[in-house]
Amino acid sequence: MPKRSVFMIIFTCLMALALVACGSDTGSSATPTATTPASTTGPISGSTPTAATVPIHIASITTTVSPSSFSGITCGSRVNFVFTSTVTVNAGQSGGTMSYIWNIINKSTSGNITFKAGDTSKTIQYTFSNVMVAPDSASYVHGSLSVTNAGSTMTSSQATPSGTCKHNTAAFHITSIGLSVSPSSIAGRACNTSITLTYTATFHIVANSPGGTIHFMWTTNNGRGSTEASVLVGAGVTLRTYTWSVTGTLYPDHTFPGNGIVLSTSPNNITSPGAAPSGS
Repeated sequence: MPKRSVFMIIFTCLMALALVACGSDTGSSATPTATTPASTTGPISGSTPTAATVPIHIASITTTVSPSSFSGITCGSRVNFVFTSTVTVNAGQSGGTMSYIWNIINKSTSGNITFKAGDTSKTIQYTFSNVMVAPDSASYVHGSLSVTNAGSTMTSSQATPSGTCKHNTAAFHITSIGLSVSPSSIAGRACNTSITLTYTATFHIVANSPGGTIHFMWTTNNGRGSTEASVLVGAGVTLRTYTWSVTGTLYPDHTFPGNGIVLSTSPNNITSPGAAPSGS
């Protein structure tokens, strides 16, 4: 085969190979892929949600007192009583201020109590100081709390110590009776003129007694006549006085004023010294 023919064959093959190569894409072009946006739970607008506003209101009020009992307290002792009130409000409330009044011994002590958002309760106290305890203390040692919110008022139940105070062991009795008169002298006063005399009896009672009633009689005419009377003595009291007055004429025979005397009949029998104005 002539060399020219061989050359043409080779040239033709090379051209064919070149055409095939040009018809194919050797790049790495990527095919676009559709994507789905990720889901979100927050607001699309980007605003921040706010909690709902819940108005505050009173749910309950409880009041206690300490000491909670008079038992074990000696009658006549002085004690501080502490009243404690807890005000409970609704859950999730948005806060607010309420006014309150303590109702204690017929006295009103007022103030304000402030709740922050989310608070559920507040506790306040009142001290009733230096109270003398007696058998009837329950009648005046008691208290409650009234709270007002948005024009509505709630009052707690009244708190009162239970029981009664204990009496001392000393038996109630009189140790002595003193007697005085005023004016203490009638010297210089004219006869046949009127005068009023005031007598004061002082009963001395044994210490640490439970108290009681003293029954007695008094006379100002040397015992020719008498008047009955009585006085009440509190627990632990050691002195009790009784006063009375008489009016008469200063006669020349000195029949008035006579000698005054006090005689106790209960709880025991005691006679006072006599008492009369001096002079004539």
